[in-house]
Amino acid sequence: MGVLALKLWHLLVMVAPRRDGAAPPDSWQAHFDALQAGGLRNLDFNRALTKIVLPVLLNLATSLAVPYVVTRAVLPLLHLPASVLGYVNLYSYQVYHGAYLAWLGGRRLHALAVQLHNAIRDDRYLVGRQLNNFELQQQQQQEQEHRDHQQQQQREQEQEAQQLLEQEEI
Repeated sequence: MGVLALKLWHLLVMVAPRRDGAAPPDSWQAHFDALQAGGLRNLDFNRALTKIVLPVLLNLATSLAVPYVVTRAVLPLLHLPASVLGYVNLYSYQVYHGAYLAWLGGRRLHALAVQLHNAIRDDRYLVGRQLNNFELQQQQQQEQEHRDHQQQQQREQEQEAQQLLEQEEI
């Protein structure tokens, strides 16, 4: 059963569409590609364990262990009645996984809100990637004009000095 599940999972991961023809370096597709490229004889067990097997096992162990530890070790310390402990044991996994899914949904909703905020800000204040700040542009333009004026005056002074030197030579 485990080999069948791994083959199915591998198929689903590898069939998923890739952006720009290449998988991001820390994606499942990149890890599976690296394992396939090595072949069975050159299988990198360390990479297979750390990048593919352990993340799945740790998530499964966490989803089983947290509700078990809470219901079997923590709640009996509260001296709750046996009927309450029975209901807690019965529904702890569903409550834990429901809370976990709500947390994941909240994280995703927060990320979408931040993305929407950034998109609105960029549409309002940015043109491409350059900030559209007219006061700053006007100040920079004035500074440039001032520098140009100073350079022009310096050139004129140099020309006058050169003319004086030429008159003295004559």
